[in-house]
Amino acid sequence: MSSFFVPRMNRGFVQILIFWFIPAVCDSAIITLETKPHVEATCGENVTLTCKASFSNQENVKIIKFQWLHAGRNMCANEDKDTDDLFRCGRTNTNSHHELTLILTKIKPIQEGQYLCKIHTSVGVENIKANVVTKDCIGNSTTSMNQTHATCSFRGNYPSGVVHWFQGDVNITDGVSTQAERDEDGFYDFQSTLDTEGRNLSQPLSCSLWMPSMGKYVVNLRSNALSSSGSIIQLQWVCVLLEIIMMSYRM
Repeated sequence: MSSFFVPRMNRGFVQILIFWFIPAVCDSAIITLETKPHVEATCGENVTLTCKASFSNQENVKIIKFQWLHAGRNMCANEDKDTDDLFRCGRTNTNSHHELTLILTKIKPIQEGQYLCKIHTSVGVENIKANVVTKDCIGNSTTSMNQTHATCSFRGNYPSGVVHWFQGDVNITDGVSTQAERDEDGFYDFQSTLDTEGRNLSQPLSCSLWMPSMGKYVVNLRSNALSSSGSIIQLQWVCVLLEIIMMSYRM
């Protein structure tokens, strides 16, 4: 039968371990980061992201780097202030905490996404995420019409949408040609053309921009530019004939 021998540790050695271990544990600092995890913004607004850092033992912490990151870009590092066409930064230090503020100026769709607040300190590294979403970006719209086609243009919209055509209350979108492009700022542009040749235009035409993400039409165009030019000409001739008849009665 085998036996195990557990040596007794020297009392002085144990005291030395306690002497070094306890201060090391007690002097360590816990890093806490706080920020708003989800932010929704309307296009053109200024959006402020604030990252607050605090420590359980402030005296033993040295901040090496404090930054906001987006799409691989270091937006705010150790500098107190930073400026850019799309953002600016600011930093506030107090006895209890440190704050790094990132202001997205006149926010555009290309600025949405995940932002990472990250801090490097002498006691470790910590990070926290904030997700920014842009919504309700409605741009400008125009209409035009000639003898054979009616065109509606919607520019500077986000999120993406779908152009619908109506004659009166009837949806006539089938067969319509629509082109969609996304510009450098992330906005969507739409140009939709309806072939009017051979179509009965006794009822007015209209076009609308439907945004599935919002579940509604955000732009409705019912312009005189979408009236039948042929009908206008006919109406003008009717007016001329009526004027001739009235003049003949007066004579």
